[in-house]
Amino acid sequence: MLGVPAGVAGVIGYQMGVQRDGLAPIPEETLAKWERELQEQRAAVEKSQKEAELELRSLTTHMASIEARIQRLDAAGQRILEEADVKDASEFDFSSPVAVGGPEEGEFNADIAVDAASPSLLESIRALNEQIDRRELQLDTLSNLLGAQAKAKDTFLSGRPIRKGWLSSPYGYRTDPFHGKRAWHNGIDFAGDEGGAIQAVAGGIVTWSGDRYGYGKMVEIDHGNGYKTRYAHNKSNLVDVGDLIAKGDQVAVMGSTGRSTGPHVHFEVYKNGRAVDPASYVRRNYR
Repeated sequence: MLGVPAGVAGVIGYQMGVQRDGLAPIPEETLAKWERELQEQRAAVEKSQKEAELELRSLTTHMASIEARIQRLDAAGQRILEEADVKDASEFDFSSPVAVGGPEEGEFNADIAVDAASPSLLESIRALNEQIDRRELQLDTLSNLLGAQAKAKDTFLSGRPIRKGWLSSPYGYRTDPFHGKRAWHNGIDFAGDEGGAIQAVAGGIVTWSGDRYGYGKMVEIDHGNGYKTRYAHNKSNLVDVGDLIAKGDQVAVMGSTGRSTGPHVHFEVYKNGRAVDPASYVRRNYR
């Protein structure tokens, strides 16, 4: 296209030279036609140049937008890693490309039109798009990992079943407060003010919520992996059987129902069907 105007001009110049040398003159209609064609070709070239400049500007803007997306993805991924305190983050290194490979089916994708005039720009855009895909895959993997960690942390038994109060009776043998004889205490008691909040020490599903002999109003939660907890002598229960509970959710209000001498929560922990000392779970921390 760029060579056509020059060719037309050359033909016109040649024909005018021939005319000066005394050869047969070129009809004016033919010269006028060539002039029109020359002007049309020049206009077409100018139009193509403008279109190319607009397309190049659009591609440059698009590439800048892609680079900005990559920077945001990298920043988000790095922030998540820092907040989650992932110990081995080598597979989530957002500062370097992800190691990938595989057989090459073709030099370019068939659905991408390659402009021979600007291969480097198109290759840069293609590389940036691939980098975004890899970053998004990293973030998806990281999100799944953190989700699993959050679930494990939520079902990890730890902490006290009260927000305010004090330990009033330990696990094991003690003097029974009603008959004064030595008797076995199957949990630990936390005393506090009537109406105080009783909270779940781990996430799980409610398997009991109601009155139970000796316990008064009681809530039992199954945490999976063979663990269950019980919260007894409540003034009122705030959950129903089948409710899903998250760690720290309030499940009852402290009271003195059942076999009780005052406002407190009787807290029991069961592992594989056997009662264990809740104190060790109260003191432990998630790692």
